[in-house]
Amino acid sequence: MAKLYISIVLYFLFSFTSANAEDFTGKGHSYWGFNNTGKSLFILKPQLDGKQLKSGGENKSFFLKNLNVSDIKENMALLQKNRVASSSISFDYQTKNVEQGVFGLEVFHKGKWREVWKIDAAKNSLSNGEWVTQSVSFNFYPGNKNVRFFGTASGEDDAGGISLSNISLQSLATNSFIEYKYDELGRLICAVDNLNDAREFEYDDAGNRKNVSIGSCN
Repeated sequence: MAKLYISIVLYFLFSFTSANAEDFTGKGHSYWGFNNTGKSLFILKPQLDGKQLKSGGENKSFFLKNLNVSDIKENMALLQKNRVASSSISFDYQTKNVEQGVFGLEVFHKGKWREVWKIDAAKNSLSNGEWVTQSVSFNFYPGNKNVRFFGTASGEDDAGGISLSNISLQSLATNSFIEYKYDELGRLICAVDNLNDAREFEYDDAGNRKNVSIGSCN
């Protein structure tokens, strides 16, 4: 009887913890539909200090706590939303007291997760908790697509880590532009837009696209 009681308690405790950790679909904020799919978890955290958020921002954010250095490679956090039809995304992020790690955004396209934006979380880490606004275009990935934030961070400060807030999915403004350049074989070699700057495409000997360089275009 005691074993049965313990099993029931553990079942409900696990169920409650999992639901609160993984399900962020709530009314009244812009995080609808984002869920954890990685080994580490982003948690939904209230911002008690209103000065931490930009004026007019949400009063909650996703938060990824610092791990031990030995754990970060094995415990990537993934925060995913499926069937996104929007052509761009904007968000605020904060990397506080991070000593090692990365934070970025990927799109699932043609059977593969493709990196569209990334920072070195340590190089961007600020002890004063300043928020940075970032916009990313999905021009290269039309139609419905899966998108996910990825992150991992380590540091000695238990309160430090990566925070994500004010996520907004939208269509590009009417004054947006995109410019394409092609080589003599008709292959796309460069694309420039006013959100992602320049992207340079490289091809192998068989004509297959093998690499995309962000932020440069010869």
